[in-house]
Amino acid sequence: MNWEVAKNWLIAAFLILDLILGWQLYESHIQTYGYVESYSDLLANTKTVLADHGFTLQAHVPESQPEMVTFKANWITPKLDELAKAVFPNGKILYTSTTQIQDSEGQIKVRGETWQIQFQPPLQGIQPVDLLKTAFHGQLYTFDKYSSTQNISDYLENYNNFPVFDVHIQIRTGSHGEILGYSQQAIHHIQPIGRPKPVISAIDALNSLAESVDKTYSARDNVILGIQLGYARKVGVGKISSGHLGQQLWFPVWRIITPSQSYDVNALTGEVDNASSASA
Repeated sequence: MNWEVAKNWLIAAFLILDLILGWQLYESHIQTYGYVESYSDLLANTKTVLADHGFTLQAHVPESQPEMVTFKANWITPKLDELAKAVFPNGKILYTSTTQIQDSEGQIKVRGETWQIQFQPPLQGIQPVDLLKTAFHGQLYTFDKYSSTQNISDYLENYNNFPVFDVHIQIRTGSHGEILGYSQQAIHHIQPIGRPKPVISAIDALNSLAESVDKTYSARDNVILGIQLGYARKVGVGKISSGHLGQQLWFPVWRIITPSQSYDVNALTGEVDNASSASA
């Protein structure tokens, strides 16, 4: 037997075996590092994390992650006489001051950044949405089901097709559907700050909430009813500078709604703000 030839064949066989095992190991690494957890798996994991902290998820979880900007803006109050003409088209002004107008059809009062309108007598036979036609910049506001109640229809001003959660038209109705009046806020001189940035996912926002808020021992406000992407004014941020008196900062947020309160999760950083009332 030619041992030299046999040795060469054995060496060749081992080389081929090493190549086969090496290729299999390479494919295994490619599959491992190229694996991306599916959305359904991520959502299932998030539900588990929420449950571990006492939350129950009953809301649809959005999948989109658009790019959004932070912006600065000013609160605005329209001229009262112009507002009265639009709101009370057939009325007659009986009394006026810098903060109030009394009209034969109702009353307008300004309190800080909000103006309040009361109809006398209440309006009959129209729907709350119809008031947007005469409200100041009413075409910019859209209905928000989460902040509305039985007797208050809440509409939020929009910027770039996203709701601004703290700029409202809140329309009050009586027990028979008559419209008693409404309060309104508005912003203008909106200026983006920096370039648009991609927001974190709604799943990441839910995970941040679970890490920051524990409802394990609470039987209230632990059911998540809604998740919305929009803007909220940053608590604690006031004047930007003396050259921009009164301008405020609004940040992209994921708003997570429970039965009587909501949480704002910064959609750029994941920071969770304190809870606020979820109803109007």
